[in-house]
Amino acid sequence: MRLALRTSIVGSLHRARWAWAVLVCVAALSPITSVGAQCEDPPVGPIDVLPAVGAPGVTTDAWVRVRYVEGYFGPDGPGRDPASEITLLRCGACGVSCDSGTPVTGHVEVYDDDLFFVPDAPLEPRTQYGGEARGPETSLTLGFCTGSSADASPPSFATEIRVSSEEVGPGCELPDGGFRVGVFAGAASDDGPGGSLEYLLFLTRADGLAAPLLVDRVRNFSAGEITLRLFLDGAQAASPVCVRLGVVDGVGNVTMSNVEECFDPVASVAFQGCTIEARTEPVGLPALVTLALGTLLVSRARRRSTR
Repeated sequence: MRLALRTSIVGSLHRARWAWAVLVCVAALSPITSVGAQCEDPPVGPIDVLPAVGAPGVTTDAWVRVRYVEGYFGPDGPGRDPASEITLLRCGACGVSCDSGTPVTGHVEVYDDDLFFVPDAPLEPRTQYGGEARGPETSLTLGFCTGSSADASPPSFATEIRVSSEEVGPGCELPDGGFRVGVFAGAASDDGPGGSLEYLLFLTRADGLAAPLLVDRVRNFSAGEITLRLFLDGAQAASPVCVRLGVVDGVGNVTMSNVEECFDPVASVAFQGCTIEARTEPVGLPALVTLALGTLLVSRARRRSTR
């Protein structure tokens, strides 16, 4: 299902930004184990950037999103000015060195652990861009080349997936052991670079789950199979669970699968989930998906307000 994100939903996000904070709190309080937990804390700084380094054909209305380690912009983070953490340079024709260039003007917005750099004007077509995202202990290089046009449509992907699960012993993600679930999907496509797409995995039904929960997000690859993960402790895996996939592109367009995939983690048996009616208004799960992606959508709306 493709959500209509350009008018009513974006407007509602402007009127209710507090909802993003509420959703973050729901995720923090959920009994579902967080995906990607690590035994050792990662270096303090950025951990991922979009557009991907080396990406070609980036749409001219794209922004830069940098994900930082958990809590980086919270009260226990380093307390650095977000605007000082990123530099974007315009360097010339595609393929030229980007050690130096003309600084791109724009504004910075922070939502949860994501920093967004939103240029004041569209990016130049067929132009090399570079720069850096910084932190106290680590930094990431920015580098991509634009195409000739702005984004025109949401991403698309095959909604058929396969699911497998296996019992695992104690580990970083499951201190007392449990079940590791793999959700496998084909590569998504878009009118922008495939590497700027992200797959989103939502847990929609599970014992003790009060609301849909974003449990994993994985960079899309232009070919091959995409693997997303979900970890369930023994109690959570005792009952069937359901998941739903979505894909978001580099300017905040979201495409959601119109079905839930449900399965028994212990027996590894899949069964028919619910078909979700397409809607253009934020009702039920689509509303929560929209809020979970509010980081992207509010930035897009803010950028339009500067034009």
